[in-house]
Amino acid sequence: MREIQEETEISVSVLSCELLPEMRLELPAQPVKQLEQPLSILCEMLPEKAGGHHWHIDLIYLCQAKADDLWRLEKRSDIKWVTPDELAILPCAAELPSLMTKALAVLRGPLTLLPENFR
Repeated sequence: MREIQEETEISVSVLSCELLPEMRLELPAQPVKQLEQPLSILCEMLPEKAGGHHWHIDLIYLCQAKADDLWRLEKRSDIKWVTPDELAILPCAAELPSLMTKALAVLRGPLTLLPENFR
């Protein structure tokens, strides 16, 4: 959330991407908290400056912009909302179109990602 705030000046809340929300753990109020389920967890090999490489793990979360901050986007020329079709022709990370498709499926409903025989 901090990264989004720093890069876009937009405040967001994290949405859970759990397929089965009823399976959340029943935990006491403190000191343990279950975090929101990420949309995806990616692992990529990154080169080291001195040679070699290391593995980098990204937890990708689905977030919702706070309505009061959306006006900030109108003032920015380097940020815009795009459709999946528009994204397909933009230069972006190879995994981004697939992540966007998955995010849209999660937003359409909790069962859209389950195989047909589980619905």
